[in-house]
Amino acid sequence: MRTDKTKLSLESIENISERMPGGFFIYKADETEELIAYNDVVLNIYGCADRASFKKLTGGTFKGMVHPDDYKNVDSSILDQISTDEEKFDHVEYRIIKNDGSVAYVDDFGRLVDTEEFGSVYYVFIQDITEKKRIMDENFRMEKELERQRQTKIIRDEFLFNVSHDIRTPMNAIMGYTDLAIKYMDDKKELSESLSKVKESSKHMMSLIDDLLDMSEISSGEVTLREEICSIKEELTLVYDIMYLRAKEKDITLEMNVDVPDDTVLIDAHRLRRIISNLVDNAIKFSNKEARVIVSAMAGKPSASGYSRYEFIVSDTGIGMSEEFLQNLFTPFSRENSSTVSGIRGAGLGLSITKKLVDIMGGTINCQSKKGEGTTFIVSLPLKAAKGSKKPEISKDAPAKAEGTYRLLLVEDMKINRLMAEKILLSTGFLVDSVEDGSDAVESVANSAENFYDLIIMDIQMPVMNGYEATRRIRSLPRKDSKSIPIIALSANVRDEDRQKSFESGMNGHIGKPFEADKLIKTINDEIGKRKK
Repeated sequence: MRTDKTKLSLESIENISERMPGGFFIYKADETEELIAYNDVVLNIYGCADRASFKKLTGGTFKGMVHPDDYKNVDSSILDQISTDEEKFDHVEYRIIKNDGSVAYVDDFGRLVDTEEFGSVYYVFIQDITEKKRIMDENFRMEKELERQRQTKIIRDEFLFNVSHDIRTPMNAIMGYTDLAIKYMDDKKELSESLSKVKESSKHMMSLIDDLLDMSEISSGEVTLREEICSIKEELTLVYDIMYLRAKEKDITLEMNVDVPDDTVLIDAHRLRRIISNLVDNAIKFSNKEARVIVSAMAGKPSASGYSRYEFIVSDTGIGMSEEFLQNLFTPFSRENSSTVSGIRGAGLGLSITKKLVDIMGGTINCQSKKGEGTTFIVSLPLKAAKGSKKPEISKDAPAKAEGTYRLLLVEDMKINRLMAEKILLSTGFLVDSVEDGSDAVESVANSAENFYDLIIMDIQMPVMNGYEATRRIRSLPRKDSKSIPIIALSANVRDEDRQKSFESGMNGHIGKPFEADKLIKTINDEIGKRKK
């Protein structure tokens, strides 16, 4: 507590202040905060040529010296520091508005004293720290940027390490079993087994590539949801049919239970299947023999907006997860280190992709799991029933197999891909003409008789004319069959926007590379069947 009062005359104050090397001022510690004295350095800090201009700028008060937006915090800070320790200088940093309207930063060290002449006053030492602050802020920004770059490098290196490892694993199997297939060409059993392993490993590699593409697309914010009419039961049945054999191979029981009153809804069906497929795949992958995996769906009551909360549940009696791992469950490349899961393949991207897709669709995903007792995932999505709408029907009476009278035009610039596709198509019974570029395709159609080609298989990226432009030109040819001839994209461009571009250019379908022969043949037969009807 202050007891002694300092004798301080105005004349002595002015003499002291002018001898100060830095800015110095004194103001009353009452409501007026009136300035009693200040030196020329203060005038320079505020950019004032004389005392008259300084008084006009500040009103002759401490409050007028502080930027209006900073005053409240400055005043509060000073009072807090004084109440804590009266014997020390209080310190504040704040902005000021200079005489030319520019903003500067100052450091303020003050002390409260009692005087006989003026009562309680603050005497303050002040300095302009604008340049110092700029340098500090720049250094801080640079440190943050260096840290960001360091973290980016760590993430990139870890990403490349994981991707390299996960690609090399199936590649090792593909190369090894290919060598074995060549070695045992005359042993039908060994050859068949080796080629089967090559195909299995190829599918695993494609799954990894698809995950990487999905993650890239999601991270770039380029995911576009397509709202379409679909049946919840039909979509889950598709997933069930795909996963059933995989579960059977491991002697795992796969069950499905769909109980929703409004089965037909508006949703991006492809994204829904991807979410459920990822969860079912994980359940099968991390379950042992004789385990059960149950896929179920249910819906709550519709709200006033017409939306209902649909829940999709995938539960299993598998190996479960530890509480520690659950904290990082949706982090890319997260995989639990455990002897229980040794040898199980996967890039650790599936759940991360699933979580991001659920977020994009406005839903939530929760997980309950216990080590050794299984796992349950609950996905909740807001969906609107498509009442009064009818799901488009797909033609089921297309030819069951290709006939020798069906002639195809294959457009592919890569020789090895063209020869492979030709062999597959010829072995199925099609007649095939091949060209290397989109411009050749347009010329081939233009110079052929009407209805000469039953279908065109079109690559997208080609050197002279790409598949989109070739399709548009074929569609504009002055002939009766130009609008009706089916054109199917066969391309390594597999993103949603790539598929959309194919349809916008006039194509009837889009198949991604590498393709499955059975799927290509079925698509060709379906499209030819539609045209022949």
